[in-house]
Amino acid sequence: MAYSKDKAKQIYADVLENGVACAASLNCISVDSVKRAVRIATEGSVVEPALPKTTFIGQEEGPVLIIPDLHAPYHHPQAIEFLKWVAEEFGCQERVVCSGDIMDFHAQSRHVSEVDAWNPKKEYQKAIAFTEELCEVFPKGDLVCGNHDLVPQRQMKEIGLLPSMLKESHDLYGMGEDWNIHPLFHVIDPEGWNVLVEHGIGSGGKYGCANTAKEKRCSYVQGHTHSAAAVIYSSNYNSTIFGMNVGCLVDHESLAMRYGKYGTRKGVLGCGLVYSGQSAEFIHISRWPDYKG
Repeated sequence: MAYSKDKAKQIYADVLENGVACAASLNCISVDSVKRAVRIATEGSVVEPALPKTTFIGQEEGPVLIIPDLHAPYHHPQAIEFLKWVAEEFGCQERVVCSGDIMDFHAQSRHVSEVDAWNPKKEYQKAIAFTEELCEVFPKGDLVCGNHDLVPQRQMKEIGLLPSMLKESHDLYGMGEDWNIHPLFHVIDPEGWNVLVEHGIGSGGKYGCANTAKEKRCSYVQGHTHSAAAVIYSSNYNSTIFGMNVGCLVDHESLAMRYGKYGTRKGVLGCGLVYSGQSAEFIHISRWPDYKG
């Protein structure tokens, strides 16, 4: 899209005030489009465009950051900043893992949508803007698809369209080329740690992660169950494994989460760290000094 100088300056002002991701969301455009507008707005200027260098450069060794359910664009507004803080504070590896439901697809699901929610086009534009920003910060990762991520595939199947008629996964979810997308599961360090990551469909409840770890006979990480976050260990005479539920990073006040308004249990905000095949940790968002509540 070509922007006029005035429009480009308005987008640039949004960047200076709110950052790249918010500017993209406010204007319903991608991060790349924001950058293009900034170049137009600053053309001929001796001042370098004020685009923050946000890419996280991780370690070769250290814990693996596990990103929980985000449900973009209904994610927590501080999600990316919090995840970057965790990655830097704990010296995480550059390659991260998302346990699924990176997008919500609220307006396109088979369930009744909130009447005042964004229409499918606007919701998808905002979700893509978010995932592009996430990949700018974390350029390398693995995404295990969750049940919400697969809404487009399910809807196409119901009306008899071939899956091959859908966008390629990287384009559909707005993920960078150095992200791998896994339909069912991902194994962290299969020759060493051997930690299985799934979204967690069929592994619900407070102790679902622990029970599944025992059934799978390996350390196990899942998302899906927003209201449970914990690491539960199990040992026998010769080994120790864990089951971890990584909670979520959703905006509980958003329209897509309105269904849980009267529920007793709310989503536990945070993320996970995997240190090895025998050790993991859940990091609650309240540990972040800049958390605004």
